[in-house]
Amino acid sequence: MPSTDNYTEPIRLGSIVDVLYMDKGFRRELAVVAPQEANPFQGKMNVRSPLCRAILGQKQGDIVDLSAPGGRFRIQIMGVDNSRIPAEAELVEDS
Repeated sequence: MPSTDNYTEPIRLGSIVDVLYMDKGFRRELAVVAPQEANPFQGKMNVRSPLCRAILGQKQGDIVDLSAPGGRFRIQIMGVDNSRIPAEAELVEDS
């Protein structure tokens, strides 16, 4: 049975994530989306990108070290919102 607390679940496809770039001191909200939906300028990040691969499965409060084409980053997951993921997607993931 799917969890009803959509704000403490791990990051997955469809999650809206609030990340803090600890080294740079700024926060950004991003959506983890399928490759065809990706648009970094709108905060829609490809699930296959280095950033998304590093944060998938993480939860609020986790700190992740990331090596990406733009350099090395340390980010903290400030929030995860899975409330916009359709219930059907949760059922498929649970099976």
